[in-house]
Amino acid sequence: MKRRLATCLLSLVVSCSDSAVSGENHSSDDTSGMNPSSVMCSAATCIGEGQACVQDRCVSDCRVASATSCSADKVCDFSDGRCAVKGSPGVLTGGFTDCAGPKGVQHCGPGSVCSLDNQCEADGPCADVSCDETGRCWGTSCPKTRPAPLCTLPDVDKLSGVSANAISFDFDRLCNSYVVTLTGYDYLYQVAPDGVVTTVAGYSDANMHEVVAAPLASSAKAPGDVALIYGIHGAAISLLQRGETLSLPPLIPTQTLPSGVAPIGAPFDTYSAGLTYGPKGRLFVANAQTSGDLVEVFAKDGSTTTLYTDPNAERITAATQYNLRALVIGMTSGELRLFDLGTKQATVLSKGIGEPIASLAMDRFTGTLYVGHMSGSVVTVDAKGTVTPFAKHELAARLRIAPDNALYCLTGSVSGGGVSGASFGKTALPSTR
Repeated sequence: MKRRLATCLLSLVVSCSDSAVSGENHSSDDTSGMNPSSVMCSAATCIGEGQACVQDRCVSDCRVASATSCSADKVCDFSDGRCAVKGSPGVLTGGFTDCAGPKGVQHCGPGSVCSLDNQCEADGPCADVSCDETGRCWGTSCPKTRPAPLCTLPDVDKLSGVSANAISFDFDRLCNSYVVTLTGYDYLYQVAPDGVVTTVAGYSDANMHEVVAAPLASSAKAPGDVALIYGIHGAAISLLQRGETLSLPPLIPTQTLPSGVAPIGAPFDTYSAGLTYGPKGRLFVANAQTSGDLVEVFAKDGSTTTLYTDPNAERITAATQYNLRALVIGMTSGELRLFDLGTKQATVLSKGIGEPIASLAMDRFTGTLYVGHMSGSVVTVDAKGTVTPFAKHELAARLRIAPDNALYCLTGSVSGGGVSGASFGKTALPSTR
């Protein structure tokens, strides 16, 4: 829901509080942001740090376009409109991006993003957005403490016990886990929150290697669709549609791929990769018909639309949703790119990773991207593209963020014949930002 900043009538100006700008609830006699010398004000009289003249009174809200700048050692915290010391925990800051849509030109600031509907919407840690009269928007309801877990998953030992041949996994928002195996006979398993394991489907020599669970609405009471990449007589994308079939018919055959390099080893050097659900529940996969392509998959009829192809045919090895508008894709070279689904343009996020990327997991609460590699190393990447070591495993690392507020890592020894020694690990995500 979008909120227009409150406007105080001149006749009531004495009783208006700072909530006229910030949207926060202050008592009506709170005059902390008011210039006590005069009811009337101007830019010349509201000269305090982060102050602005709004409806004939000085208020302390650095988010207002006409506000006095914060001092050199501070930045504007758009969470509350106060000037905060640089580097303080939980500060929401940044610039504005133009967004031309049905409401005219808006300017999306911190905590908001120009959505695929071409309007500023709340993103990251924020649940709402406010806009001023000039069209500048920013996120509101941006907690500094991570919201409570949606549900509880079984212990990691239960997940590890599903199969020593596990190669990929995912979770839905109901805390159902999905695990696929790579061995002589390959399976898709579902693990319920109480730990009960169900064999959903199995095929001989299917070469399963990526699984993703479809996003579920907050009101969902039952599991949704599950998509995966597998290779029966050539690689294919398949969709398990709940209530319709429990088989895995090929949705998109991809037998025409040229050979390349796979982040998790043979035999996937001729397979698709980067299977992911993005904004609005759209399904994407890379290397579907040629190395380096990114296509959208339409489950209704199995058709695809090619959105992007790397000019040098460099293979895409992983992908995940970055925000309400973009995917982040990992390349064989280790480069990370942001792909804007609106403009269909790719920009470089980071070149600081020097090996193929096996998996990606985005924590939108903190804005941290977790990157796993075939070597077993895991690094984090921030919004500026800065790479920081996070963990080191002995075996290949596949990552997912679960609705219990933890980062899960699946490691295992990958060879041409399958996976062995698969094990799950769990790391609690930061509780504050």
